[in-house]
Amino acid sequence: MKKIFRITFLTLLCVVVLFIASLFVFSKYYGDKVTQLVLTELNKQLNVKVDVKSIEFSVFKHFPYASIILNDVVIHASKTYNESEFANNDNILLKSKTLALQFNILDIIKKKYVINKISLNESDIKLLKDKSGAVNYEVLKTDTISTPSNVTVDIRKIQARDCKYQYVDHSNTFMCKGFMKKCNLGGKFKSKDFTLETEIDGTNQSLIINSFKYHQPLNMNIVASFHVYGFTYEINKCDLSINDVETNIFGKIKKDKSYFINLKVGIPYITITEITHYIPIKYKNEIKKWSPYAELTLNIQIKANISPNQMPPLSARFVVENGSMVYKSGKSKLSGNVKIIATQIDKPSTYNCTIDSLIIRYKDSELKGTCTIVDFEKLNLKYSGFIDARLDNFQSFLPADTVDMSGNISGKLTVETVLSQIGDFDKNIFDRLKLNSELTANDVSFTYKPNKYSTVSNINGKIKQANDNLKIDTCSLQYFGTRIELTGELGNIWKFAKDNKEKLSGRLKIKTNCLDYNKIPSASTSDTTAVILPLVYNVDVDIESECIKFKNYILNDFEAQLSYKENAIMIKNASCSMFGGRVHGEVYLAQSNNRQFELKSTLDAQSIHIDQVFQTMNNFDQTKLTDKNIKGLFSGNTSLILNFDKSFKPITKSLILECSATIT
Repeated sequence: MKKIFRITFLTLLCVVVLFIASLFVFSKYYGDKVTQLVLTELNKQLNVKVDVKSIEFSVFKHFPYASIILNDVVIHASKTYNESEFANNDNILLKSKTLALQFNILDIIKKKYVINKISLNESDIKLLKDKSGAVNYEVLKTDTISTPSNVTVDIRKIQARDCKYQYVDHSNTFMCKGFMKKCNLGGKFKSKDFTLETEIDGTNQSLIINSFKYHQPLNMNIVASFHVYGFTYEINKCDLSINDVETNIFGKIKKDKSYFINLKVGIPYITITEITHYIPIKYKNEIKKWSPYAELTLNIQIKANISPNQMPPLSARFVVENGSMVYKSGKSKLSGNVKIIATQIDKPSTYNCTIDSLIIRYKDSELKGTCTIVDFEKLNLKYSGFIDARLDNFQSFLPADTVDMSGNISGKLTVETVLSQIGDFDKNIFDRLKLNSELTANDVSFTYKPNKYSTVSNINGKIKQANDNLKIDTCSLQYFGTRIELTGELGNIWKFAKDNKEKLSGRLKIKTNCLDYNKIPSASTSDTTAVILPLVYNVDVDIESECIKFKNYILNDFEAQLSYKENAIMIKNASCSMFGGRVHGEVYLAQSNNRQFELKSTLDAQSIHIDQVFQTMNNFDQTKLTDKNIKGLFSGNTSLILNFDKSFKPITKSLILECSATIT
């Protein structure tokens, strides 16, 4: 047994030794001849200069292929393009540590020198296209007369390792550069109908399209199979991974006078953070402000005829699940069906996005509707749908010195804005928003913080708002214990909210049981506290109130048409019960620059109790004739002018009274 094993081992050893020896003999006998023949033939066909440090022939390095190995090879760029368009251009197409041309050993023995395979190691490739479309890689002569030759090129495989690449296209404003750790291309390239097998593992380090920079780096892995026939590339399989995002691509690319592209791209799972790798950095930074997150299932279709200078359109659909975005530490949940259409895939301004079945939830609040974004450069947004919101959920979004709010609003809402300009929810937010709504308020309360006594609470009712106008269909509210029913219209509301110099305008109808101004605390308990008529109202109001109380004045069954213009109040068609009788007429109240008031009135009084007048007016600041020693009824027409100080105390010396009356 040992003898048989020894004989077998020695036999195999002899075979191996003889085989290796034959390879040495083969290399010695054919090496120089094959090298000289192949290089001579290639030089006849090349249109560019090639520098090589050394050349060797080997049957070992790429066994079972024999190979001509060019060491430290430099292939210069062709002279077919405008070199001056490219800065720091060294006019070199390819640098490579080694470039190997590989042959089948049996073909060499048959004196058929067929280049089947090309291998590159540690290479640097630079592909350039100028504005006219001319390129720097026209390496083969076009006018070479075809002559019989034993050297032919029938590439079946191209292999590259550790290869840097750069592609600059000035005709399409495109640039990319990166590094390929591995690139394998296999197929019968000489045939008009073959299958191309592709395997690429690398990193794209820079990408610029139409002056827009994209995320870097992008780690890419591609395994693909193409059916190539004529000028048609049919994608049987393309598994693409970019930064660990798995993508499947199917479809067809065909070149005729123009390119026809019909591709379907599927991404079974991707997050918003990952998808921003595919958009320009400029817009990625805008989106980043909102800290979005979502899990997407994405389907894209690209179908069009395009020219070499015209990128194709794009149509994409995807479902958003488990989505969220953050604004000022407030996290909202998102879901919806998204469709994106672009007329030109490389131009963000041509992108339009529609989100159907959009649901945004923030704390206890919810938006449901449809959202569109037009022009991805400007990000013009429009939302149309329904809102159900608790106002205190959004308190943190408002500037600290504006409004406290609570309660619930629900109804239809339309919002238009430019997202790239949205910024913060500051006083200028209303310049950047167009709002239209039909809302129902439930127990809503507002407190204007600069005046802590301006709380309006228990607002219930229906309102319609269109941009700067507000229509109040039916609304009730509580103002310092008084229930008020309100209808009418207001204008200039957003400008008024932004700037207290802007005037709030409109017409309202107010009904109340008892409006007691004495329950409204002043900013100070001092009797000298100034009463100031705001300069920001331009409002007409129809008032009906069972009772109005102000200072010592009590008006019952009050009806009037009130016109509030800047720092003056005009009361027309006024009618009320006061001082035990009934009064009809008009009143004009204005405030001067020194904060004093002037009251003018024309009244028709019936059965006024004189003692109550004296009591209310504090006996007109005299003691000779008081409410204690005067009685009677006053009826007649009066014209009155009376000034008040800044705390609205009457200045009795200013009283001018004209009357035609009957006293009983």
